[in-house]
Amino acid sequence: GFPLGQFDPPQNNWCGNKTGMMSGTSYGCIYAYPSLVAVQIPTCWPATTRVSYIDDVFYARNFSMAGDSGSLWLDLDRRVHGMLFAVDTVSGDAIYQRWQHVANGWSVSIARW
Repeated sequence: GFPLGQFDPPQNNWCGNKTGMMSGTSYGCIYAYPSLVAVQIPTCWPATTRVSYIDDVFYARNFSMAGDSGSLWLDLDRRVHGMLFAVDTVSGDAIYQRWQHVANGWSVSIARW
């Protein structure tokens, strides 16, 4: 269903789901909050990669695939906790930015129906 608001900060062991464009809906639980992740970013010139660190993120055991970025993590009360931005290449678990950082950075909010 549609999101019914937001909850911040996320809580470890809370369960919910995300619906990704490529992987569909998957159920999982938040763990490892808060986390710091290193993300490799390809550069155009010279052809190499840089590492960027993103903090205050959480992992969730939701199966995800490339193309799912931007999916929202909803708890069982359909409150938004975060937005998917990466997948752990070892575990396959999804990595989410806290919703409050997304809302503040992009000036967006969850509409109530």
